[in-house]
Amino acid sequence: MTDLEPSRQLHRSRLSDQVAGRIRDEVLTGRLRADAHISQVDWAERLGVSRMPVRDAINQLVAEGVLLQTKNGIATVAPLNTADVHDGYYLTAVLCSMTAKHAASRITPAELESLAHIHEVMLACDPDDRTRLSELNWQFHAHINKASGAPRLLALLRTVSTSIPNSAFLRVEDWPSHALTQHSGILDALRAADPALASDLMFKHIQQGSEPMLTEIDERLGIPS
Repeated sequence: MTDLEPSRQLHRSRLSDQVAGRIRDEVLTGRLRADAHISQVDWAERLGVSRMPVRDAINQLVAEGVLLQTKNGIATVAPLNTADVHDGYYLTAVLCSMTAKHAASRITPAELESLAHIHEVMLACDPDDRTRLSELNWQFHAHINKASGAPRLLALLRTVSTSIPNSAFLRVEDWPSHALTQHSGILDALRAADPALASDLMFKHIQQGSEPMLTEIDERLGIPS
């Protein structure tokens, strides 16, 4: 089996979706505050893309309610509802626990081998290379989700994912070591074909991983704990 390809600055999906993800992340983590102007020119220069995908991304985020747009086409950041972010993480944990449960009942030996390979590559990765680790983490969870064979759950998960920051774990202290330990347990539960254990471990994994990010968002916005 060949090594996994290294991650790139922008990858995985349509360029406008990737740009939307970057802007969304800045808003949902509180780094872009309410009423901040979102300039097509500035973001195109920042990401090294043309203005068209930025324009499409802005339209997408306006439809999601992340941005507001005036009749003159000026886009600004909408007020952040932190309750939506908290709920988004909780719903993500619930949905991921359900996909893990389904995967434990139907994952194939080949899928288990691929998942184990991702875990091994992650173990060998430089712990300071958070971007690479984040990509591998995404692949680990994507493989489990695909193995669940539950397209409706995955459609719900894609919808919910727009309400949480994509790069949250890049800034969480000791995240790699905690994630790897928890991934190992999830992988063992899948190997043992234990749906209840896989579901429980996945729910705890997502919930525990979200706590530092939620605390950071609340502190940045001055919300008392």
